[in-house]
Amino acid sequence: MKSRERIIKLPPIHYDILMSEAKYKVLAIGRRGGKTNLIVPATYKHLSKQFYNVRTGQPLRHQIGYYSPTLKQGIDNFWDRALEGFDPILAHVDKVYRKLTFTNGGVFQFFGTDVSPRTLRGSYRTLVIRDEAAFQDDEVCRSVLMPMLADTQGELLDLSS
Repeated sequence: MKSRERIIKLPPIHYDILMSEAKYKVLAIGRRGGKTNLIVPATYKHLSKQFYNVRTGQPLRHQIGYYSPTLKQGIDNFWDRALEGFDPILAHVDKVYRKLTFTNGGVFQFFGTDVSPRTLRGSYRTLVIRDEAAFQDDEVCRSVLMPMLADTQGELLDLSS
């Protein structure tokens, strides 16, 4: 039987970033610096935590949003890596809505920020990942993405060169 266990090797600086307990991690690392390689292990670490609605105290399912400048760019950069990296914990793959559902009920969904900000609004997120953040409108982050983290005291992983 083939093992579904994955060993993820990270450079020391990436390991330090991953192990940081900071809720908001903003990383400006040059091109080819391995920023996208942090997403899978950061997501696994995130999934090990429990999140609660700060107003009601109710436990929440993990809701992870991966935002890139365009949906196509996000799919080109990370879709295949996500399928491979999350394979051991995937319960369902929705190719139409680019949504991955984990065995614990959590969801990882892809979005492009080049659309109307109204279409990005959602109930909450426990983790927001902005890949190529320098090429996204900061107002979308401030007015749409950050408020979705408010009810969960969620986390932000901002990656850019």
